[in-house]
Amino acid sequence: MKNNNSEYSIGEISKITGVSASAINYYVRSKILESPKKLSKTRSIFNETHIEKNKRNKKIKK
Repeated sequence: MKNNNSEYSIGEISKITGVSASAINYYVRSKILESPKKLSKTRSIFNETHIEKNKRNKKIKK
């Protein structure tokens, strides 16, 4: 895993956490996850906090 200041694409977050990109987008729209930093209208950058929250959400879902 990258260091604490690392930035990840939604695809990388999905692979690391096992949560689909569409589920991650749903969590962001529903404010379950904080909004990622936007690079453009279609590109977002996530961080370590997003990874940890996605892992926690996946455990809760099971």
